[in-house]
Amino acid sequence: MGLNFIESWNGVGAAAEMIPKWVTEGGFTGGNATGRFGEASGAAVGLSTNYACSTDPLDPGTTNKLIVGFGYKVDDLVDAPFDIVEFRDGTTQIFKIQMNADGTISGVRGSTIVHTSLHTILANTWHYIEVKVLLHNSTGTCQFQIDGAVGEAESTGLDTIEAGTACDNVRWKSTGTSEDWFLDDVYIADSSGATDFLGDVRVLTLVPDGDDSVQFTPTEVDNHSSVDDVLTNAADADYNESNTTTHKDIFTMAATGLAAGDTIHGIALNMWTKKIDAGAADMKLEVDSSGTTETSGAFTQTTAYGWFHWLRTLDPNVAGAWTQATVDALKAGYSRV
Repeated sequence: MGLNFIESWNGVGAAAEMIPKWVTEGGFTGGNATGRFGEASGAAVGLSTNYACSTDPLDPGTTNKLIVGFGYKVDDLVDAPFDIVEFRDGTTQIFKIQMNADGTISGVRGSTIVHTSLHTILANTWHYIEVKVLLHNSTGTCQFQIDGAVGEAESTGLDTIEAGTACDNVRWKSTGTSEDWFLDDVYIADSSGATDFLGDVRVLTLVPDGDDSVQFTPTEVDNHSSVDDVLTNAADADYNESNTTTHKDIFTMAATGLAAGDTIHGIALNMWTKKIDAGAADMKLEVDSSGTTETSGAFTQTTAYGWFHWLRTLDPNVAGAWTQATVDALKAGYSRV
């Protein structure tokens, strides 16, 4: 699977500060709950009324085979069955995953259950749920993995398309009744590359801890101190600013705290940016690994702050997997274009 999207929820302060990385519908709030590893403001919370959030449009590949992993906790199962996550074509539901009253989860086309898990989850307890689905009218497949436990069979020869054609976003949703629910450590992988679950993963948030080469003007003493907030800040309390095309800020980053043998599936650079005047003001993200740099495409800016997300599965210096050492040594930043 080609890793397509990751989210730690650390650093997302409110629903308005999730856009355009996430699309929210009502009372879904980012970063306002304790994460599954105890980190403050480390998980998103969906209120008990019918609210949801979905990813910005994805590139799921040509076969529509997707793997989605996420930390999940729900207050109780009193109102089960209820939907957890949907695979969608625009706003059209293609296929969905529902929670059952006995703690199992099922893959559902419309109102027809086509696959059910062997393992169960407990109410008010963090679990890590992975879903692997091939969206097809006759040769579809569905398989689950819960808390990294192997042994779940894959159902094949399924009709896994209720409506729509190609999945371009994944939507988590509330029960619509009495249960609050929580979301953490999300990944989405598409149909390129390997084809198996990543396992119970944790998505870490690293912030700048030093200036490497900076050209923007900071509001704090130095540039990295102006952008090292763990939570986003829409109030313009501190920031870096430039009206000069080609200006760039590159930072050293905080260490991961990982061990040398830990697997790193990818890194994602995120920036929370806006323009403050008329005219075009695009931004790019950049990563530097041992002197080898890679730069994103341009992100169009508006006068409202937005989250911009750029994921890299390969270390550009070796064209291979990231390691604890290379991530701890990388530099990252942004440029005005």
